[in-house]
Amino acid sequence: TMTGIDDGAAAANSFSVYPNPTAGGTITLEHAFTSPGNAREVVIHDLLGNAVFRKVIGARDVMTHIPSSSLAPGVYFASLLENGGSVATRRIVVGR
Repeated sequence: TMTGIDDGAAAANSFSVYPNPTAGGTITLEHAFTSPGNAREVVIHDLLGNAVFRKVIGARDVMTHIPSSSLAPGVYFASLLENGGSVATRRIVVGR
């Protein structure tokens, strides 16, 4: 019998952000979840840890679009949350 800890690797591999870096337009976050029906959310934090964008994701949503003009130039972290816990995080660089 094998035992181990599920580290969310499958979910982490199914979370991508593009274009990255971005200099304008729309940032696309592509995501997939392994367990349907749970509470899901995408949150973007700045380097100080402040949430600058938050969106609840529907059960059938596979993409979230964010206008990069709503973010000041800098580095951000997009986190994919499921049931309030972080499943995966990606770095986003916004320039002008």
